[in-house]
Amino acid sequence: MYSIIPKLFPYYVLAVFLFGAHDVSSKMRVSNATGSKLDTTFVINGIELQGNRHTKSYIILRELGFVPGDTVARQDLEKAKKRIENLNLFNRVTFYLDQQTLLINLTERWYVFPIPILFWNEHDFKKLSYGMGVFHYNFRGRAELLAFSGWWGFNPGYSLQYVNRWFGGKHRFYSEITFFSKRVDSKTLEFPDLEERHRGFSLVLGKRWGFYTFSDLRLEYDVLYTNYPDIMLSGTARDHLLRLQLHFKYDSRDLWEYPRRGMKAEWAFSRCSLQNFRHPY
Repeated sequence: MYSIIPKLFPYYVLAVFLFGAHDVSSKMRVSNATGSKLDTTFVINGIELQGNRHTKSYIILRELGFVPGDTVARQDLEKAKKRIENLNLFNRVTFYLDQQTLLINLTERWYVFPIPILFWNEHDFKKLSYGMGVFHYNFRGRAELLAFSGWWGFNPGYSLQYVNRWFGGKHRFYSEITFFSKRVDSKTLEFPDLEERHRGFSLVLGKRWGFYTFSDLRLEYDVLYTNYPDIMLSGTARDHLLRLQLHFKYDSRDLWEYPRRGMKAEWAFSRCSLQNFRHPY
């Protein structure tokens, strides 16, 4: 996938450090009506959210795994708190139990990050790429990602990405679509003036099975243009690259950024080809 976001991860980490990260040390403050510290289950008759000025309430409530009227164990409350923190939307998440009402106090983080882009290609100062990216991590208040990046100079290009981590209600679908375009200059002495241009998209459609298991189908389509048609498989200045991937993930880490317990495992099965599956590789 030609998304620019993985390349910009160090800039994102710096921005989170400057504008505020999770308060991972914050503790869940739970006290029941009897005041006994030995009780490990609680009856939840009501849920109130405080502090989510921009984030839609259902984005938070769907991560809980319980509804008013349920009896909930202390460890389930802690897991629900961690899942809300894993949304990467809040600096602080605190649970309070007042009588039989669960109060969830939230401190929203800054969602929009303008990030400078600077690539030092091939360790050559004559081959610098420079530009800007803008990332909105809570688009429409629905925990959606909307990102645009553009860069100029050596090998210019752009990337536009939209990610929806949960739609379809109880069906728990998720999707991702990316459009990209970039130029790649020659890296071979045999064709010193060879120029490649890539334009295409990637599409992900998946389903979340419970809270920790994910599966999706990924399609990537790339149209490659060059100024050397004789070396192309099609015999023209344009080739088509297609990739299909079936992807599975299990992720039970308590905190994705700073995990202390849990595990993550991923499996992927891919088929790639040139010229629309006529030439697999």
